Amino acid sequence: MSKWKEVPDEDDFQLDYDRTEDRITVTSTMNTAYRTHRNRMFQHYSVFNSKEGALEHPYPEMNKEEWTRRRSAINKENRAKLKIVHTSGARSFQRESVKNPESDEISPALLYKKTHTNKDGMWTSEDARKIL
Repeated sequence: MSKWKEVPDEDDFQLDYDRTEDRITVTSTMNTAYRTHRNRMFQHYSVFNSKEGALEHPYPEMNKEEWTRRRSAINKENRAKLKIVHTSGARSFQRESVKNPESDEISPALLYKKTHTNKDGMWTSEDARKIL
């Protein structure tokens, strides 16, 4: 039998999780389903111009409160993992570019300092200060 339509309906597939092949198949299938779901959610929300607009139109079968709570928890968890934070917000580093007054070239060191210090000139963390 080389085609699914040739497999009798009464056949019952038993997965043996001690077999490497079965574990790989299940894991691969679940990973594909998860990536597909995330991509569909991304496509759904990418049409909105703002976060507020996206929150007003939750993904099908997901209510607004659940979506807001989920995103908030994920973002909080991701921010907690950061050892070095920058202060440029959502702006790209290109917009923050700083020219060296002597050579009129963009200085990576000055850019790093500008994006990793607060308005009062204090470093965002000791780790950020050590890098420069």
